[in-house]
Amino acid sequence: MMGTSIGLFVNCNGIFIKPVCEDLGFTRGAFTLYASIASFVGMFMQVVYGNLYQKYPMLPFSRVSIFVVCSCVLGYSFATKLWHFYALAVLYGLLSTPILTVTIASLVSNWFVDKKGLAMGLAYSGSGVTAAIMTPILSSVVQNVGWRWGYRLLAVTGFAVLFVSVFVLLREKPSDMGLTPLDNHSGTSPDAKPLEPVGISKKQALKSPEFYMTAFGIAVFGATTMGTNPHVISCLTDTGYSAATASAVSSVVMVVMIFAKIALGAVFDRVGAARAAILSGLCMVASLVSIMLCRGSAIMPFVFAVCFGFGYSIGTVPASFLVIENFGAREFSAIYSISSMLSGIFSSFGPSITGALYDMSGSYDIVWPIYLGFICLAMASLALAANSSLRKNYNPRAVRPGAGKH
Repeated sequence: MMGTSIGLFVNCNGIFIKPVCEDLGFTRGAFTLYASIASFVGMFMQVVYGNLYQKYPMLPFSRVSIFVVCSCVLGYSFATKLWHFYALAVLYGLLSTPILTVTIASLVSNWFVDKKGLAMGLAYSGSGVTAAIMTPILSSVVQNVGWRWGYRLLAVTGFAVLFVSVFVLLREKPSDMGLTPLDNHSGTSPDAKPLEPVGISKKQALKSPEFYMTAFGIAVFGATTMGTNPHVISCLTDTGYSAATASAVSSVVMVVMIFAKIALGAVFDRVGAARAAILSGLCMVASLVSIMLCRGSAIMPFVFAVCFGFGYSIGTVPASFLVIENFGAREFSAIYSISSMLSGIFSSFGPSITGALYDMSGSYDIVWPIYLGFICLAMASLALAANSSLRKNYNPRAVRPGAGKH
């Protein structure tokens, strides 16, 4: 699911920016707005689905979703006007949540009491696997037969992966297979009863300043990472690198991201939410500094790729981990869906903001220092929220470095 919804349908968007704009005469800011619209609409729908998941099974929604979203991606290949992209993006946003991170994080929460960070890292690493494989393939298809066939390849590949994932592999809860969640507290006996989920309610979370500090921090991280990734190939080719080199850098980002998500998830299980926020922020700081030093260097684009591979993981593994650590698993899907919606309102416009700044100045040079300042602010907000939540004991089972779990 992550390999398609994010790996293919989001991480590969950058391949289409220049060819579509050159062919149809769009500005980069106007064209990338379609991705922002899809994300923006999807953010509001996350609250709807988050509440539905408290009452109904998730999988029926996911099974309907794959047919609609893949049809929308296929529809992009026939678009000739900006409004065609925008209209399809609205439909995509309305039905995309059942295969996106809120659903996946809720599934992981169902299956894992312990090792949540590692489990989320493993689940979310799928977005890097497919993007690393498909980026050079798509780049070749777009260059040789055109961007329309690139979108068609995305749609067909995405549908095949999603169909197998949702209809064949996925099970919503361990009890569907006669199992119990991974929970070291409940022992290994098949008759052992898992601990009841603990934490605060959605109503309590929405009254706490920690919730809004967390949502703000995740929003800024999302806006900067989503504002950077689609423009990496365009930025590097504008700076003088070949399309092959830029595509290779993008592929390295995705390969690194596979391991980064797993590694970060495992580390977060040990260091807790506050240190996780700081570590995530430092990864993004390093990536922004390195892209500012890329011009004229044969090495720095790949230094950027390694750093951004870790930094780009922030929107998935750290975001869901911070919410469940700060507020617990009691009403996780409802709380996370609202947090994701609020943060998504900002992050959905990341690609368009970057494109607009480029259109205004004719260069990406103005973008990266602005993003660097916001990242530092977000890192501080997340760390303060995590420390305050731990002090108020919102989640009695939160990781407490040096003291184990309680």
